[in-house]
Amino acid sequence: MQIEIPDAAKDQALAAGFANVEEYVHMLLEKDSDRVAILQGLETGSDGRQKFFPEFVRQFRENDSDD
Repeated sequence: MQIEIPDAAKDQALAAGFANVEEYVHMLLEKDSDRVAILQGLETGSDGRQKFFPEFVRQFRENDSDD
């Protein structure tokens, strides 16, 4: 797949210190994957699937002692 990158975006990538636009786009995609993971975590918390830390620690220790 090929996309057209405006000259302004190319200039922005170089001004940001990247060797080329591909490196810049790669960095942006990595940041976006972090953002998506954070949003998924927030969604988990808002739908009742979260565990409070003391409960997590208790379950972790119980599972660890099984080994």
